[in-house]
Amino acid sequence: RMYHGTEDPIVPYEGGVTGGPDKSTVYSGVAWTAEQWRARNQCSTAEPTVETTGTMTCESWQCAASTVLCTIDGGGHEWPAAHGIGLDSWTWFNDLPDESTTPGDTDTTEDTDAKDTDAGQ
Repeated sequence: RMYHGTEDPIVPYEGGVTGGPDKSTVYSGVAWTAEQWRARNQCSTAEPTVETTGTMTCESWQCAASTVLCTIDGGGHEWPAAHGIGLDSWTWFNDLPDESTTPGDTDTTEDTDAKDTDAGQ
């Protein structure tokens, strides 16, 4: 889950050069970052589900792993507590599967229950 304000002066929403007096840090921007996560999480090409609450718009894609971008219109570089992000983030983390694998990985563990069942025969 990604949260980003459109008016963030530290990590610009559209990307750009920032980072202290020497302006040496380059940020790719939210669109590029979200695209990288969608590729990594094997998202479908379907349009995202969009939910807007006040000035926050969240886009959720259909992916192998939860992939959500929440854009806060006019938001800066701060924790957006006014949007209930603490509870929202906790709910998101709590809803993740207990055992997760990286998308594309396969489970190589053996089925021990099947061995135990066959052992007594």
